[in-house]
Amino acid sequence: MMFRRPRESVGPTPEPPERWKVRSWIPAFAGMTGLAFLTLFLLTLPPPLPTHARVVAGWQPSEAWLYDRDGALLDSVRVAFKARRLAWVELEKTSPALVETVIAAEDKRFRQHDGVDWLA
Repeated sequence: MMFRRPRESVGPTPEPPERWKVRSWIPAFAGMTGLAFLTLFLLTLPPPLPTHARVVAGWQPSEAWLYDRDGALLDSVRVAFKARRLAWVELEKTSPALVETVIAAEDKRFRQHDGVDWLA
């Protein structure tokens, strides 16, 4: 069995060509750019929307109503002047004309697509 002796280096290792130095920075630059975009994306995400139940539970009217023992309205007084919030009305009790007016103003092709209007 023959053993080889390691070669003794004659001099310093030769420098890689200049194009290799440039090419070695390309993946590092791409990685840093991707990391920067990911960071910006995560920092600019909108906050999560509250659920319908949470909105209904946190709703307080801006007016107080006084009723008699038969349930007839006697008087109403505005108690919160920062914002105007009237009585909560469920969707089933709203006027169909109001629903159609809002839909017509917001999305003219609402009835023609499945939730996303790709032409808009």
